[in-house]
This record gives sequence, structure tokens and C-alpha cells, in this order.
Amino acid sequence: MQVLASPEAVAWVRDRGGVLFVWIESLRTQGRVRYVGASTESPGPDRTFRRMTGGDFELFLDPGELELPEQIQVEVKGWRRKHLRASWNGATFPSNRRELDPGQ
Repeated sequence: MQVLASPEAVAWVRDRGGVLFVWIESLRTQGRVRYVGASTESPGPDRTFRRMTGGDFELFLDPGELELPEQIQVEVKGWRRKHLRASWNGATFPSNRRELDPGQ
């Protein structure tokens, strides 16, 4: 798995302890709709994170029911209130390929 982080995101994570948590969150009202959460603080004990090695900071990843991504992209977004945004193989709302095309 490859982690692509902008220089601003690397500085953001390092300035806040050097640890990044990335997880999949499911929207309760929308069934299969999922989005990627990212924070320098743990979202809580209800998640099972895998520690990923290498890179410019420590990454803890909880893929939920999804397969591990080939790539995680991390950048800082926002003008008034800056925050981290991660994408999962380029998607903010990820899914497994087999969910999209069961014939594969």
C-alpha cells in the first residue's frame, strides 16, 4: 500500500504528534454509503486499527469491511477551518470493486 501525503499534510500530522488515523465510516441511514475519516486523534476504542509501516508518519488504518487500498492520499483542506482529508484509491466514498461488479 502506498501513502501519498502532501507536504502540508505531513507537516500537519508531525506537528500534532506524528500519528494519523484513517478509517472507513458508514452512513447509518444510507446503507452501503461509506466515507473516509482521517484525524491525528483516535476516533475511539470501537475500531480495529492496523499499524502501517514506513512513510513520513505513523499510520493506523481501519479498513472496516473493505479490502486494503492500493493507495491512501492525504491532504489538508479548508480555508476557515483546516482539516485533514484522506481518499481511498482516489475516492472519498470508497467501495470494494466486487460490490460494483459482482461478476469479477
